[in-house]
Amino acid sequence: MLDFDTLKEIGVIKTTEKKQICLMEDPCGKKFIKYIFEEDKREIYKTLQKINHPNVPAIHNVMFNGKTIVIADFIDGRPLSEHLNGNEKFSEKQIKNISCQILDALDALHKQNIIHRDIKPDNIIMDNSGNVWLSDYDISRIYRTAIKKDTEIMGTFGYAPIEQYGMLPTDFKTDIYAFGVTLKALLDTSGIKGKLLKIADKCRRLDPMQRYESVSDVKKAFSSKKMCIGICGVAFVLSLIIIIILAVSNSGATSSKKSDLTDNQSEKSYSDDTSGDLIRFTNTMVSEGFVDYSEYENVNTAAIFSGKGRWHLLSLMSDTSVKATVLMGKNHSTPVEAEMHLYDGVFTLNLNDEFGHSFNHDFYYDNNHPFEVIYPQNRRINSELTCRDLDGDGVEELLVGIGDCSFNVKDKTLYPYFNYCLGWIVRYDEARGFILCEGDMFSQNSKFVFVDGDVRIHLAKNAVNTETTYGYELKGNKITPYK
Repeated sequence: MLDFDTLKEIGVIKTTEKKQICLMEDPCGKKFIKYIFEEDKREIYKTLQKINHPNVPAIHNVMFNGKTIVIADFIDGRPLSEHLNGNEKFSEKQIKNISCQILDALDALHKQNIIHRDIKPDNIIMDNSGNVWLSDYDISRIYRTAIKKDTEIMGTFGYAPIEQYGMLPTDFKTDIYAFGVTLKALLDTSGIKGKLLKIADKCRRLDPMQRYESVSDVKKAFSSKKMCIGICGVAFVLSLIIIIILAVSNSGATSSKKSDLTDNQSEKSYSDDTSGDLIRFTNTMVSEGFVDYSEYENVNTAAIFSGKGRWHLLSLMSDTSVKATVLMGKNHSTPVEAEMHLYDGVFTLNLNDEFGHSFNHDFYYDNNHPFEVIYPQNRRINSELTCRDLDGDGVEELLVGIGDCSFNVKDKTLYPYFNYCLGWIVRYDEARGFILCEGDMFSQNSKFVFVDGDVRIHLAKNAVNTETTYGYELKGNKITPYK
């Protein structure tokens, strides 16, 4: 506790009806903030005083003499709102760093049963080194389960969820909502989408039951897509971007298809004139930065969908943008224009047909299926599209897959070891357009396997063995497990 009598007031920073904020200084020149509240704020600030956290300003003194007097650390920085109002751009790495510090601060508050209730850029202070502090606890309260609804309507419009307008009691998910709005403001200003935007959207859902359960769950969402990239002897594998491959008849292996550049423009086009009737993906255009690794004699084991038989796969194996024509519908005769992007573990797919139907969806691992990381070295998220008739009606469905793989290279051969594979199914016909089927498919440590004459999708026992034990089948518009 500070010796309050040694502090000298330098000046008044702000005065309102409810409080006054003053800048103080001790004999050594160290600065502090003094808050004088007209109301009794002892409960919240004495609880804050127990917190020792780098992202929460330290509370040194809490006194009451008819007014509440609080002495806190002075933070030398600017509100995040000033950075945003100045249209300052942040990189994705910077946004993650800022977000994780805010979440760490919220985690410390919530462990003391404190709900901040006013998370917004104005109340987030950042210094020139990127360190972040969460400030302004004027409307914070202690969480109590017996409260049915808040008696006072408090918060900042745009950052406060519905429960802060007296409809429901505020709880820790109130702060999660406001964090999501703040994160979205950072992303919008910087022009960044992908996985971080999905996190922000889930935080901002109106129904509190549909948000993340806790700050810990939000933190897990941030860390779930961080790749543990190794650097030993396989640097060239890590720059692998896309390979168009055609499955051949053996135990799940596929052979790479050689592609030739047709021009030197900003996008590169590849010919897809292989095996006639089996072709499903044509006119493939890959963004600048494409590296062709078709010199590998066996890139096939990287396939998420494997097994015996022949089919066409479009596999993306690093961050890039791709355009292609997908042949779908009856007799796979309808050209569907596709744009896709794999970035930070999120596979974004946009589809448009000539009849005006469209489809836009982000596919990613959302923690619904717990798994153990067995292969942590050289991890990459890859994604894949293929077409297959899954219900025997003669019309192929579009299968979308993402896989968490550890890649190893030996003798010009890629060997992936799967931590997990996730799959989804998109139905299509010319009359109804695109339908994302309910549910998903999950496989830990193995790929999905096709078997000739069987419309079901099987799971292999491991990444190199196509002996199946169980899997999934399509019933109507619902993906159903089978054993």
